[in-house]
Amino acid sequence: MAKETKRQHFIPRTYLEKFAKLKGKEYFITAIDKIQSNKRYVSNIRNVCVETDFYTLPGETKEERQLIEDFYSKTIEANYNTAYEMLINPSKTLISDAERRLIVSSIITLLYRSPVWINSLNKITEKFLEDIYKAFEITGTKAVQFENGSSESFEGKTQDESLAEKKEQNRITYVISHLKYTQRLIELRINNGVCINKIEDENEFATSDSPLNLSNLNGGHIIPINPNNMVRLPIDPKHVVLIMPSNVGGFSDRIFRRSLDGTFSKMESVINNSNQYHRAQRHFLGSDNALNNYFRDKDFWESPIAGDQKKRIDDEVEMFKQKAREAGLL
Repeated sequence: MAKETKRQHFIPRTYLEKFAKLKGKEYFITAIDKIQSNKRYVSNIRNVCVETDFYTLPGETKEERQLIEDFYSKTIEANYNTAYEMLINPSKTLISDAERRLIVSSIITLLYRSPVWINSLNKITEKFLEDIYKAFEITGTKAVQFENGSSESFEGKTQDESLAEKKEQNRITYVISHLKYTQRLIELRINNGVCINKIEDENEFATSDSPLNLSNLNGGHIIPINPNNMVRLPIDPKHVVLIMPSNVGGFSDRIFRRSLDGTFSKMESVINNSNQYHRAQRHFLGSDNALNNYFRDKDFWESPIAGDQKKRIDDEVEMFKQKAREAGLL
């Protein structure tokens, strides 16, 4: 009987290896660890973006416990390279419905696989328990009465024990529910256009343990399920794939391709790499070139903009928008 997979990648190795170097039979990537004060080291991709039993479900059989891990391994990751090769092939312009579904599914699944969601829920839980245990010291009771009339007892449990229990409950809830949200978003985006931006010069894209980025041209708070979000994902050091907003039509049967160099290449890599660093829960990942360039230039690009600089940037952005309009992207 095959062993159960205990160390489970929430960002798949088939994705990470595109940013890594092959040494012998293993892939290695440069990592910046934000938790350890931006410590830099080279790691086998087996050891990044991985947690023990991240997807494991309660169950009596291996099949029950490994249901989610097996789904990703056999359904998504096994087909990722097919989608990737279509995306980077410059002669591939027309795509069928089945090919577009494969591409969109391969990209969208990375949104809810990221630990950012469970980490956010755990932070709320941690603050909730901190507050109620302080209240217990005042009231002398260890029970909580909720507005719906239900109650919960914390008798005989320390705050740390309660937190560990709640985190495990959060994990199971997340594992069970995240596929439902993923499938819903895939269906909402399945007919959207696909665009590839390719860097043609020395600039490079980095990635992270939370690589998929959402943006909205209308601004405001980002709601993940909004079909008018722009979906952006770096897929290797030279390519970023975009799923166009639903309100931008005309591209559903093709891959629209743009080659970038000079100012546009620099702007695209800076935007991506800044997003990747700030979105990273722990690991900012990529080549030495991509990471070095980000840290070398970050103070300039992320500092407040002086008036004359803002005008030059506004002019360049307007020129970029004009080119996008001419290309039918806006």
